[in-house]
Amino acid sequence: MMHDEFENSSPPKTDRRLPWGWLLILGFMATIYLSKPGGDPNFDGWETSYEQALTKAAASNENVLIAFYMNGCGYCDAMDRTVLNQPAVRSSMERFVPVRINMEQTREVANRYGVMGAPTFAVVTPNGAILDMAVGYQSEAVFISFLDQNAGGSLNHAAASAKQATNGP
Repeated sequence: MMHDEFENSSPPKTDRRLPWGWLLILGFMATIYLSKPGGDPNFDGWETSYEQALTKAAASNENVLIAFYMNGCGYCDAMDRTVLNQPAVRSSMERFVPVRINMEQTREVANRYGVMGAPTFAVVTPNGAILDMAVGYQSEAVFISFLDQNAGGSLNHAAASAKQATNGP
């Protein structure tokens, strides 16, 4: 008889309901993340080729702003979303020929400037001489200051050429 009692008993029921509480929390967090100021960046006007950026900069007598990034880089994404698409930053960038360089696909350009991580921003002359570099996430105000210090066309080109001549390539 004891044996019959075990055969007729059913296994304990498990709760198979969806964890609605967790789904609501995740949905709320995604909404906050996606609604941060700035939204998706607009890279219209950015060059995608280093060589084309240098050629365009030489023709317009402007410095080149190189934005080194990597896919899946959280700080790169944050710069794209919260800094690079801001009106004041876009206005300051009008004095440069901007180019985005994916470090995973164009490693030789990153190696040329000694770039080890992303995001890294380099300002170079049309002949490729480095003027300045900023590494890591930059706030809007700090990035605008970086741009303002490195805009200026031929004056910076002459200084960079003199620096390159004394320090070598």
